[in-house]
Amino acid sequence: MRDRPTNDESPAEFSQSRARTRWERAHRQIASDRVTGALIGPGPDLEYLTRYQPPPAVARHVLLVVPSDQEPTLFVPVSLVTTVESLVADGVDVRGTTANRDLHSHIAEVLPYGKRVGFSEDMPAGHLSRLQALRPDVEFVPLTATSLAFRIVKDAEEISLLKDAAAAADACFDTFTSTGIRDLSDRELAERMIAAMHSHGYDHIDFVMVDSGTGTARPHHETLHGAYPRSSERRIAEGDPVLIDFGGIRNGYGSDLARTVVADRTPDATLRSVHEVVREALEAAMSVIRPGASCKDIDAAARSVIDEAGYGDFYPHMTGHGVGMTTFEPPYIDPGELGRVASGMCFSLEPAVYLPGRFGVRLEDVVVVTESGVERLTRSDHTVRVV
Repeated sequence: MRDRPTNDESPAEFSQSRARTRWERAHRQIASDRVTGALIGPGPDLEYLTRYQPPPAVARHVLLVVPSDQEPTLFVPVSLVTTVESLVADGVDVRGTTANRDLHSHIAEVLPYGKRVGFSEDMPAGHLSRLQALRPDVEFVPLTATSLAFRIVKDAEEISLLKDAAAAADACFDTFTSTGIRDLSDRELAERMIAAMHSHGYDHIDFVMVDSGTGTARPHHETLHGAYPRSSERRIAEGDPVLIDFGGIRNGYGSDLARTVVADRTPDATLRSVHEVVREALEAAMSVIRPGASCKDIDAAARSVIDEAGYGDFYPHMTGHGVGMTTFEPPYIDPGELGRVASGMCFSLEPAVYLPGRFGVRLEDVVVVTESGVERLTRSDHTVRVV
């Protein structure tokens, strides 16, 4: 979540038709849960529908009410009404709450009597308990992942921003590999990538993960999550593999890229062989992507290549996840995911092989489904770069 209102577009640029399309899609998706309205807290769904993202200091005083049969109402502190009105999309009624009358009382007044009202995962639990006390006649139910999937299909403007973010990720990787890595620590390399991301215009850094040597065999090394590295002080030796995975938000949309490189020496035959298996798995996944393809079949295409090479037991995670206003969202390219992809959906593909005590290889690209197939947004080459 970003900590400021976003205003990269003027209200005129965020066209009425575009806003209407978003609201129509949201109403259809929310109606699939058979509710008469929805409560949406601060987060990407709120920003997508209204163009407003409150700073943390006021976030707990902000809530969007989306009735099924009338225009939505965005409740904010009364001191912010004028500012927020200048930011939000057309068709959103902005109302102010005052210090002597809390947010919940205002919301309780506009909820329909005796109906089911859904709430998003971004709504604080404190809001829910207070509203339940004020309106015992209303059944509050969590909105399902299906109903909250109105952001899953990207429009042309969003895809353009995703392409820009992917190009920035490629530029960051080029910057990262333009200088030698031997004798540096994982932490120092993570700091190098963070600096590159700042220089290439990222507004927010979600994560930078750097592992070297046998550490590359740890899938998604958890100690490296977060904007600033808490990574190893291990020094990188000649011939060490280094796995770099980084993601963040640039101009409101995300990127996610992972590559495996080698320090100062041509990789050995085993690493090259495993890297080729992972590369072929990524290509196999891409080859089956088209509108209507199932998420589980895309995952299976990548997984079958790794299985056939004898490394199936060393690929423990899903093949991909959605990328949009966040770096991790639907759709999920997973063996258990029954959903199908559609034109405009954007997601990562990240097949990998991790050999415990030896090394790991992961390749990750972001792709978008087109009317006829798929387009790769991240363009960094799939060779094992020697750095």
